[in-house]
Amino acid sequence: MLKKALTLIPKDQPVLSLETATPVCSVALWIPDGTVLEERAEGQGVHSELTFVFIDRLLKKAGISVDGLGAVLLSAGPGSYTGLRVGSSAVKGLLFQTEIPLYTFNTLAGIAIGTAERQEKILRTEEFRMEQSRPKDGRTDQSRTEDSQEEKSRTVESQGEMPKTGESRKKDSEPVTVDAVIDARRNHLYHQVWEVGEAGVKAGSGLQVRELDEVLKRWESGGLVAGTGTERLLRLAESRDVDTAGLHTFPGTGVISAISILHYVAEVGERSTELLQKVDPRRYEPDYFSGL
Repeated sequence: MLKKALTLIPKDQPVLSLETATPVCSVALWIPDGTVLEERAEGQGVHSELTFVFIDRLLKKAGISVDGLGAVLLSAGPGSYTGLRVGSSAVKGLLFQTEIPLYTFNTLAGIAIGTAERQEKILRTEEFRMEQSRPKDGRTDQSRTEDSQEEKSRTVESQGEMPKTGESRKKDSEPVTVDAVIDARRNHLYHQVWEVGEAGVKAGSGLQVRELDEVLKRWESGGLVAGTGTERLLRLAESRDVDTAGLHTFPGTGVISAISILHYVAEVGERSTELLQKVDPRRYEPDYFSGL
């Protein structure tokens, strides 16, 4: 449930969000009562087969028509040529002869937002476990604390999210810095650094196509890497005998969802205008970023 109302668009109208730039095909619908619905699939060819199906299914589930939407949000890349083309075609067809606004957002920013959300959930879970492990009378029990730390480490590692959990965390007020990566051509990744915090999301670098070695060197310095390029980075690290125990990663597609941008817009309200770009759906064409 989204507790806060979206303020960038009318508060009393549903908002549709699409993520098709990666192997994930995710379509999400925010309803004014705070409910968020999602249809999701992963794999080759799913965008062409399921994007339109998912849109239709969600609108029917919510009992609304296209004309009842307040806005549509679209992940604009970088990413898959086919996925971006399918997403563009979907919104053009959906919004044809309507006045419903279309907003696009950077796919890597969406990954960073999803990563920050997952990290926050993990830290909250750790705090809960630490609280439960304390004696009822408030006295310190070293053996119970050590057992709790060991349990936390096993749990987080098994999820493949943050292998090293004993480090000191950032304060809630400090932004989370994420190196967002998406598979690109050959031995390259789409890469961009983002800072996600209470004040919103801010680009920490420009969008670039980087070689795996470049991103791996940055990662070794202690960065948090997330997105579809992480598996290739891990394989490269293993081939170079790099110790990955202290590397923080949110692998694969787990942090990619059309819901993330809805959460973000609901949380920061008008400040999300820095991330979203309003475009004319009749003239919109995806930017198939090559980095050249």
